[in-house]
Amino acid sequence: MKKIDWRHWHAWLSVLLSIPAFLVGLTAILIAHNKTLGLNGVSVDAGWLPGLTPNAQAAPDIRSTLSLADGRRFIGGKAGLFMFENNKLTAVSELAGYEIRSLAANKGEIAAAGNRGVWLNSEGNWLQIYRQAVHSVQIGSDGAIFIATQNSGLLFSDDGGTSWRPDAATLKAFEQLPAEALREDYSVGKLILDVHTGKAFLGKHWEWLWIDLLGGLLVFLCLSGVYLWWRGQQRKAALLGKG
Repeated sequence: MKKIDWRHWHAWLSVLLSIPAFLVGLTAILIAHNKTLGLNGVSVDAGWLPGLTPNAQAAPDIRSTLSLADGRRFIGGKAGLFMFENNKLTAVSELAGYEIRSLAANKGEIAAAGNRGVWLNSEGNWLQIYRQAVHSVQIGSDGAIFIATQNSGLLFSDDGGTSWRPDAATLKAFEQLPAEALREDYSVGKLILDVHTGKAFLGKHWEWLWIDLLGGLLVFLCLSGVYLWWRGQQRKAALLGKG
């Protein structure tokens, strides 16, 4: 029975695994600095990747819907905004490809919010009035626009989106609540994620340091490991040539 060369298998498997390990380390660093680099604002065609091949039969990813008194219905999702009228669906070209998470309307004005900001339609044209990621939007009875942003908290505008200010009244009301009322549910899954990203040890503000350190170390080990393996193959070939 032929003896298994474990060193040989270990070397080749290490080289093969260095590719996904390198990608994990590199993408971890990029994810940690996603906001600084503005990666969510850069569009890319990734349909050539086998796991991201478009599926024509897949149901659309719907995130929001809004019905108006005139019979129109707007539907927002990852592919953009669509208007449903007279049993016909029409894409809103100005918002094509933008994820629309929230919709609101009041007195003829329609607001759409998503990962690229907020758009307002008052006379048939869609005008972008905010340019950062937003979770939800609402239009008050007085026409003021309120948004829950991803990075700047609660904001509102009383001039049609020309300027934005923190929603001081709501924030002050939150400060008056007891800490127990603001406690969020914390699951085992969330704990595992916070340990993985380093937030559990360094906090949200400094978790990028943990990710940069471990991601950079993983990238270094992958590159240096492949280099050392290549040098070993070169030396082996040289020795066989002399023999």
